Amino acid sequence: MWSKEKKFLEDKLAESLIGKIEYNLEGGRKTTWGATYKVEIRYNKKSLVKFGEGINYLTHHYENVERQKLEEKTWTKEENYIMFLEAQKRLWIEEKYTTDIFFKGMKEYLSLSIEDALKHEEWMIRLFAIMDKRLGKRSLLKLEKEINAYPKMLQIIYKIRMKEEGFKDYQDFNI
Repeated sequence: MWSKEKKFLEDKLAESLIGKIEYNLEGGRKTTWGATYKVEIRYNKKSLVKFGEGINYLTHHYENVERQKLEEKTWTKEENYIMFLEAQKRLWIEEKYTTDIFFKGMKEYLSLSIEDALKHEEWMIRLFAIMDKRLGKRSLLKLEKEINAYPKMLQIIYKIRMKEEGFKDYQDFNI
């Protein structure tokens, strides 16, 4: 299953990133809930980000569920999704990335247009979109105005893409 998903992701990479960005899946230990995995994104053989090293987003999400029980209120699907997004954003700010976020984002990203992926509220989907071959140089340049509002990891991915596309201002960027 992973080899198929990995191939889909690699097929969507911008030409300038082919052979430079790699995805790696490492099997982990068995837990009560199933097997744990770590996913890594590498750039020129150096680790950029590891998913699975952070605290599971469910911890944050279930903090909210406990709050719900205390308030004796039943929340709608939309309210639960908003809580999930809040927990996810908090993890991105803390630079804790989970495999849940990676796989959920990947599955949704693979079915989106590039325009929808770039505007999506989930950062993981935007991360994939920045590396996407459907994102042209002009659209990439337009992102420059808002990139500083993105989490640090997305800023790094953006700078890598700009460097590999040959933009002069980014040629000195190193990881």
